[in-house]
Amino acid sequence: MMVLNQSFLSQPVPTPIIDSRKFVLPFPSQIFQVEFSPYEWSQNLLCIALKDKIVVGSFSIQEEDEGQESVELSVIHEFAHGARVHSLAWSPEASTNVLPKLLCFYTADSEFNVSYFDSTQNANSCVKVLGNHSDYINALACDPERNYLASTSDDHTCKLWPLKEGAEDITFYLTSPGMSVRWHRQEPSKLLVAEKCGLIRMYNIETQRAILSLDAGHCPLMAADWSPSNCSRVGCVAGGDLVIRDVTAASSPVETRPIHMEGGVYMRFSPASENHLATIGRSDHLLKVSHVGSSQPLLTSTLQVSGGLSWHYRLPLVCAGSDRKLIIFRVLTK
Repeated sequence: MMVLNQSFLSQPVPTPIIDSRKFVLPFPSQIFQVEFSPYEWSQNLLCIALKDKIVVGSFSIQEEDEGQESVELSVIHEFAHGARVHSLAWSPEASTNVLPKLLCFYTADSEFNVSYFDSTQNANSCVKVLGNHSDYINALACDPERNYLASTSDDHTCKLWPLKEGAEDITFYLTSPGMSVRWHRQEPSKLLVAEKCGLIRMYNIETQRAILSLDAGHCPLMAADWSPSNCSRVGCVAGGDLVIRDVTAASSPVETRPIHMEGGVYMRFSPASENHLATIGRSDHLLKVSHVGSSQPLLTSTLQVSGGLSWHYRLPLVCAGSDRKLIIFRVLTK
């Protein structure tokens, strides 16, 4: 088993960075995507997509002497993956509490395929190709009850791939490229799909109809998210602005303000706080952690080449790929 770790001392940083600490883990090739498991029972699992493989490891953080902390990524399994990964999604069935450990997740790649990987099949490569789109796939999401995997693409569709016997594929036709897709954490029949033109729609999977439509008021919309801790709150980066909306009061935004002058490519809410979110700029690769209602970022850091963005389920940690390095920041979110 390979172990990667990085110890560090807290270093003074200029305002406006507040109580942040930085961990750096090197990798042999460029990181294209990263994804912490969003489920409590597998929260320390981390998926890292490299050029030709996917590394799955168990993440831990420890206190050491003299105020030091260290992080450790114990590599559990490596899967071959020939095409570049554009998006990752964990299956809710993944778990390290069983023997052997169950590592299962989904990928979308540069060949427009949606694939399933499962460590229990004694395979180091794809177990099953679920299907494909006719253009680049921008986002994946698996519903909490593992009934469907959702994918959305530049081909102006959002597709739902059935994960259980007896169900059929579902396709929603969009008015522009689909950029983000998210499931409602408490009501898995509800799905959010964000389009590049600035439209954010919520669908009822049982009726296969849109039940709510929001307009970000800016475009292009490049990323959106549904807050895991408050499902009435959605956000997006559209144009150069951050837009936060309350779906129960959709007539006016909670907040709209500049965030990345030349637009953003990633936006994620913290699972532990509806008011904290992370974004990455499109051309400058600038990572920002922000608080809703404050124009001053809590943390800023320029990445070399951005490769994914993900929060830990419970800990105030946000990670991103930066060329051949995995960067993990501890952020004060209280």
